[in-house]
Parts: sequence; structure tokens; C-alpha cells
Amino acid sequence: NGNSWQDTGISDVNSIKIVNGKAFICTNNGLRVTTDGSNFSIPVLSGATKVYEVYVDPEDSNKLIARTDNGLYKSTDGGLSWATIGDTSFTNILYNSGSEV
Repeated sequence: NGNSWQDTGISDVNSIKIVNGKAFICTNNGLRVTTDGSNFSIPVLSGATKVYEVYVDPEDSNKLIARTDNGLYKSTDGGLSWATIGDTSFTNILYNSGSEV
């Protein structure tokens, strides 16, 4: 109901994406994930410092792409594991679920 607030210790938030009951918090210090709104994981993307956005495949919410300062990362298991797929030349992404990255 918003009557009480808790300091998460997370700063420099770029964006937040809610997917399948998980909140992906994109920050200047990595990507953090919570399923309960209070316990935030350590950064889940190794090699990426700044994470700007997480994009979700509109046809399969387990397929995610993260845009970072170190390129693009893809997850096919709802964010449990990530693999690098691109360089740092992207500034925005349009997710076309009909094509493979």
C-alpha cells in the first residue's frame, strides 16, 4: 500500500523491468534481481558494469536481452544465465520476436 519504505542500498537506477514475478533493476553498478522486493541479488551480469535496460521477447518472456556498457547480453532462461551477443555500438533496441539474435 506504500505506507512503509525500505532503503535497498541500490543507487543509480537506470530502469526497472518486472518479468514473471522478478524485478530486474538496471543500475550503473550492474543488474540486480529480486523476487520479493526486499532481497536483491549480487549483480547477475559478469563483465557488465552499467546496465541500461532489459528487453523482453513479447512471445516468450524467458528470452531477455540486456543493453550494457559492455555490449548486449542474452538470456533464454528468464535471467538465470547470460551470454554476450554484441558490441557497445547500440543505443536503443527494437525487439523483433520473429528473428533470432
